[in-house]
Amino acid sequence: MTVLATTLIGECASDLLDEGYDRWEDTDLLKYLNSGERQLIYFKPTSYTISTPFQLVAGTAQSLPAGSVELIDITRNMGTDGATPGASIFRVDPKDLDETMPDWRSDTAAAVVIHFMFDPNDRKAFEVYPKQPAAGQGYIEAIRSTIPTPIAAVDDAINLSDEYSEPLKNYMKFRALSVDAQISDFAYQRALGAYNLFVTQIGRKDLVEKSLPAKRGSNGNPNQSVSQ
Repeated sequence: MTVLATTLIGECASDLLDEGYDRWEDTDLLKYLNSGERQLIYFKPTSYTISTPFQLVAGTAQSLPAGSVELIDITRNMGTDGATPGASIFRVDPKDLDETMPDWRSDTAAAVVIHFMFDPNDRKAFEVYPKQPAAGQGYIEAIRSTIPTPIAAVDDAINLSDEYSEPLKNYMKFRALSVDAQISDFAYQRALGAYNLFVTQIGRKDLVEKSLPAKRGSNGNPNQSVSQ
């Protein structure tokens, strides 16, 4: 995370042939950069992760703290104070517990977690075994993706790893060119190209040509879009 926002903003402005920031101000491009970081993390949660302890709640059903995007992994217990490293925690398939211990959700409660279960279709929820007690719940250390604090000034570094500089720049160009895409076929095609580069560079080819602004059709209808 050594690339400065001003570097990407300057390169983006140059690609847009707007080095003097006459069409898009640097503050506009900074806004697009922050938006790009959020979008990239949503599409690729592993692009920005933290590993911090947090306290569980009573029972088996748990959820990530506010500001989280997705659970990546749970590593270990951290005691009832959040500062005491403990035993490792292992992910299991809930069906395995269902078959071997059908009543596992009602087993005796304990603050120390042995297993966790996670459905990738529910990005912020998980279950633990054994269930947590009604009081004195334990802490766990979890790797989770989260939304970083927005880049406040152009002289600040980006939040994501330097390897994401190019896709972020392409997202910035996509947002900038989308301003004129409603009225300009040329701007629309450039926005489309920038967006496609963004999603392919982060390994999401399944998103190509999706979520683009509506292109004004030949009949003047702004809701008409190109076929996918």
